[in-house]
Amino acid sequence: MSYNTNQPDVNSNVNFNANALDSNNWRQCFDALTALQSELCQGRPIALVINRLRRLTGSYASFAEERLNEIGSNYDYMCDYMLKGYKDEHRGEVYKQLALRLYALIADIMLALRMKYDGSVRQMLIGVDQQVLNADEMRTVLESFVSDSAMLELEPTEMRNQKREQLYAQRHQQLSQFFINILGSGQWSRELSQEMQRLIVSPTIDVIDAEVLTSAIMMSALLTPDAGKVMSLIGIFSNASDVKVRQRAFVGWVFALDAFDYGLFSEVSNAVIKLLDNIDVCNELLELQMQVIYCMNAEKDNETIRRDVMPTLLKNQNLEVTRFGIKEKMDDPMEDILHGDEADKKMEDMEKTFKKMIDMQKQGADIYFGGFSKMKRFAFFYTLCNWFMPFYPDHPQLKQIPSDFLRSDFLQYVLIKGPFCDSDKYSFAIGMSSIFDRLPANIRELLNNGGGAAMPMGMDEQQLETPIFIRRQYLQDLYRFFRLNDYHKAFSNPFTNGRSHVFFDNPLYCPRLHAESVRVERFLLKQGMVKEASTVLNRFYEASSVDDLLMKAQLAMREAKYSEAEQVYGEVIKLDSKHTQALKGLAIASFYCGHYDRAAAQYRQLVALHPDNALYKRNLAIALISDQKVKEGVNLLYELYYNDPSSINVKRALAWGLLCLKHLEQADKLYHEILASTDANEADSLNAGYCAWFSGKLQEAVELFKHVTNFADKLQSDEWLIDSYGIGYADKRIMEGLVEVRS
Repeated sequence: MSYNTNQPDVNSNVNFNANALDSNNWRQCFDALTALQSELCQGRPIALVINRLRRLTGSYASFAEERLNEIGSNYDYMCDYMLKGYKDEHRGEVYKQLALRLYALIADIMLALRMKYDGSVRQMLIGVDQQVLNADEMRTVLESFVSDSAMLELEPTEMRNQKREQLYAQRHQQLSQFFINILGSGQWSRELSQEMQRLIVSPTIDVIDAEVLTSAIMMSALLTPDAGKVMSLIGIFSNASDVKVRQRAFVGWVFALDAFDYGLFSEVSNAVIKLLDNIDVCNELLELQMQVIYCMNAEKDNETIRRDVMPTLLKNQNLEVTRFGIKEKMDDPMEDILHGDEADKKMEDMEKTFKKMIDMQKQGADIYFGGFSKMKRFAFFYTLCNWFMPFYPDHPQLKQIPSDFLRSDFLQYVLIKGPFCDSDKYSFAIGMSSIFDRLPANIRELLNNGGGAAMPMGMDEQQLETPIFIRRQYLQDLYRFFRLNDYHKAFSNPFTNGRSHVFFDNPLYCPRLHAESVRVERFLLKQGMVKEASTVLNRFYEASSVDDLLMKAQLAMREAKYSEAEQVYGEVIKLDSKHTQALKGLAIASFYCGHYDRAAAQYRQLVALHPDNALYKRNLAIALISDQKVKEGVNLLYELYYNDPSSINVKRALAWGLLCLKHLEQADKLYHEILASTDANEADSLNAGYCAWFSGKLQEAVELFKHVTNFADKLQSDEWLIDSYGIGYADKRIMEGLVEVRS
């Protein structure tokens, strides 16, 4: 027995004939369709979805009526056979195929709604050809460009340049049309997905075309979730020979996968799980997650550069901007006489500044976002696909740039060897061309003669060709689009502060990426992203994993949940009694909980494991003092002080111990040494004040207490110490009043 499960309705025209909706109420219907699609993915019976869809669409989606009726007829046919008692081993597969067709229909209706009523989508897709995508026709066009480019070499020079310009202009127009056609295409069938994959990995088309089309597929999947497009991206990633195409596909399927509910799509799940069998893919996912976070720090990095870097560059530059152009400042002959070493100092400051920028860049910072973000309003960026276009000097929208500048050694060096993303390369070329003629003649000559090689780029050629750097450049292109392009709100944004920017939370990756998740959690914690680190941990958490327990404890410490941290660190020590990090964490957590005896016990074990570690000994002494074992703690501190009398922290701890022992003269001497150092802090002033107060030097105590914020609170928390010296209630209140009134 068989049913009609072909998919003629997928990839079909999604023209919208609306007569029941308008620009004010379409969103309500769109949200209802979104919820219905989600219910279908979660297993709601097809019959209920079909009935609900009929009520939702009514007369305003007449293009969908035929498709919906066909799905309904096939479903009814299947039900009739079941009610008649026929057994069919293929019934499960048929049911799934009908659910997939229903999902695709809902998705196409949603896309049609947006193209009709969503102003940003409608404007973005002006001119889109909504006929079924034809990969063979696209192949013919793209291969013709490659062959025609090769034939140009046979033309005379003058004719060659003219034909080259015409050829590239035509190519860009066609590529732009392909881009928006893919962007506005409906749900892809398996056949179309495979055809597009084969087209893009084909060696017979230009690699730039392959890169742009790969980006188009990703953006289309971020506009309207589509399993067929995800599968196409996975196929391109698995089979592309060009590293740039492969990295675009990689970013594409990761972002697209995170943007939709793949519950119905076992083909997608199975393909991703198969990829995760490759350790290299797992490592790339780890790198990608970190790179996404680095991209999101672009504004913060820009502020660091504005605050710490640019003042030095501007102070030491030797050019001035006038209404007649940029001129070189005249050197002051007196400078060499009065400040002979000033030039050397300026050069040293400049080198340090450049090194700081280069170090930030090597660590993953997007150091150019701030500057180039202001250069994305050129007419060039009004063409949507240009945001995803690899840089090439024959781009027809660069023809207004003088050829001698566009092909100069300087620009070629900067654009080929410079660590800029493609979007910034176009900004640089267009922006620099407008001021190049106004630069001082000697500087233009220097740049044209290869002077650009003196620019500190921070990357060598081998680094620029690595997958991780190529991926970083592409992510920066995408980040600029999602931050600066007027249409970015139409898409699911992989850089927002929702779930999307931490894609490691995807259930498909658990538990296969458990080892990588630990590194992601540590990275997020280092970035101060405690909530995100906790989210990833909760996804991958295994109670038997030492790494997971340690991260759980660290997160608890960050959130000041010291009792929870103490308990979790204790669980780690049950698994590994000599785990240094757990012993240290338990000691600190116990100390904050006021369990000084337990803290001391952990530090004793740490000292036994690391007898040469002075920090553990000092912390043991502090825990002992806090646990009222003051003499033992002070004796240990004397030993540390003897070995390192210059240590300010040892002096601080010893002074506190002596204060608790009421050895005021010795404590007072140490506090004077501490306060005379540059490392003195507010707590030192407070404790030195106590020492003076208890010694009867009340005026000195008042002066020291003036440096303490919230003195009344400190007085209350240290009441046990004050009481031990026999200070009465009245004296406490008088001291509090003296400090508060005279501060």
